[in-house]
Amino acid sequence: MKKIYFLFLLLIAGTVSYGQDWTNVLLKDDFNFANDTELINNGWALTGTASTANRLKVGISDGLTYSGYLTTVVAGNSASLLAGAVGDDANRSFTTQTSGSVYASFLVNVSSATTGGDYFLHFGKAIMGTSPFHGRVYVKKESSISNKIAFGVAMASGTAIFSTFQYDPGTTYLLVLKYVNVSGTGNDVSSIIVNPTIESSEPVSNWVNSTDAGTDPGEIGSIGIRQGGATTTPAVKIDGLRVTNVWPFSISDAALDVEKNEIANFSLYTPTRLKAVKYL
Repeated sequence: MKKIYFLFLLLIAGTVSYGQDWTNVLLKDDFNFANDTELINNGWALTGTASTANRLKVGISDGLTYSGYLTTVVAGNSASLLAGAVGDDANRSFTTQTSGSVYASFLVNVSSATTGGDYFLHFGKAIMGTSPFHGRVYVKKESSISNKIAFGVAMASGTAIFSTFQYDPGTTYLLVLKYVNVSGTGNDVSSIIVNPTIESSEPVSNWVNSTDAGTDPGEIGSIGIRQGGATTTPAVKIDGLRVTNVWPFSISDAALDVEKNEIANFSLYTPTRLKAVKYL
């Protein structure tokens, strides 16, 4: 009987410990929806006004992968933005964060971009309106001669700060967007890092930082994908999206693969009375 109780306690302890990791995963999406279906029909909400053309969809067997990122293969499909598309924008909400840092890690593959650049992903409040958006992630190409691209970030509507032009179209990169809620007014910080080392410690260098002057949102509770305009929208695929409130790779990769609300209907039975103990 002692052995049974000991095993029971181990199971409970393991479940609680594992659950603590899950609480840090605020949102996940691998965009593995049916081919050519709209995001707003698959758990995403429309941002702003619906478009009659260029609906924001997933592709057809165009999922992205990146060595070492996620234990499950990010297969299937990805969210696809068409070059020069004026169309729907979409967003998904998560548990509102009013302090500390919020991270969005995702895979991105850029087919084409303009020299002026535009942003394609951003954070917002829990109920996302049409503006302002924060933590705007940009991409642009170097020139009409060079197709090298750079990724950039803007805290809000100010001028984006860009990396160097060292990245190539058609290559999948791992990006992490970080938003820091700083106590005070007009002093929050947005940052991005490209291809960070996948390890438990957050890097202290190689970040691109933006500290636009302006009004802080006071909360971060959603993430959006945006199609900018007829002359600016890049051709981009996005996959393997994870939103966390700690450095993504400081928690187990298995925890990154699930959301905290995906452990429903787990039951543990005692050997004598078959009474279910549910972890919800």
